[in-house]
Amino acid sequence: MSSMSIVENKSFRALIEGAQQLTRPPKLMCRRTCNNKIADAYTEYKDDDDNDDILALNEFPEPQENDLYQLPNHERCATHTLHLIPARDFDKARNKNNSYRKLHDAAMAKCQAVWNLCSRSPKASEIYLEVTGKSSTSPCPTRWNSYYNCITDILQIQETINEALRKLGLSVLKEIEIQFLVEYVKTSKPIAEAIRSLEGDKEIYYGCLQPELIRMQKILASLEIDNPVYCGPLIEIIKENIQRRFEKFDLDNPRSKDSILAAVSYPFFKLKWVPKNLKMKIQKVASHHRHRKEKEEIASLITCSRIQTPLQPVRVVVLIILQ
Repeated sequence: MSSMSIVENKSFRALIEGAQQLTRPPKLMCRRTCNNKIADAYTEYKDDDDNDDILALNEFPEPQENDLYQLPNHERCATHTLHLIPARDFDKARNKNNSYRKLHDAAMAKCQAVWNLCSRSPKASEIYLEVTGKSSTSPCPTRWNSYYNCITDILQIQETINEALRKLGLSVLKEIEIQFLVEYVKTSKPIAEAIRSLEGDKEIYYGCLQPELIRMQKILASLEIDNPVYCGPLIEIIKENIQRRFEKFDLDNPRSKDSILAAVSYPFFKLKWVPKNLKMKIQKVASHHRHRKEKEEIASLITCSRIQTPLQPVRVVVLIILQ
């Protein structure tokens, strides 16, 4: 029997027609109707007594004296806070001093021009490498450290950078602009080194922050004594904003007690970082904290001993005192 005879058979046609009647064509449904049907089906099984608002924490509870466990105080990321100073606060120096603003804008515009050209054109990068002997770099917009590193790279080839700029068809750097960049890097170096140091993930602890802040302040004070020609306003802005953003870490601030104890307890630092005029004060803070901890430990031992042997409290106290 041929295939055509099977298809043309009456019984086969009846089978196909019956199968078509059993199947329903799909209904077209808009998205809103579909969402409503899903929502209606969900509400049928939803318990009205459930209230998720009970589990939501509207605000962080204050620690109580009788709490058995207490979380430490929240601390902002020191590296991120330091990064905000060059990323946001450096512009304040431009707004305060016109001569600084003119030099800054002129020098940075020429640096940005060569960075943009070399990052977009492979041929320009080859010319830059051929003339200077160093590959071109471009800063990352979200990381100020890369901006600092790119300026440092330009200063390392300051003898040949103008020749490269001429071949690339860009404006050359004037001598006063190069001197400004040198002073700018020298002024920004303490912050760049502090960010690089504190953002490490090994051997970096809370006790490293206070000595790093003191180190930055000492370097900035020495730079200010040298009477900078161009970046004097920038040094003032850096000092002001370190004091503002790290106000709680001021050694005269009572809130700096935890950071002081962390630094003094760090074996690498101890009291080496403390200024001479504040060394006696820091020693008193550390000794007072040590004595208080010793008393708390003795009290906790006495309490635990009384709980374990309630019939002999006096003997336990005598043993602890003798020890």
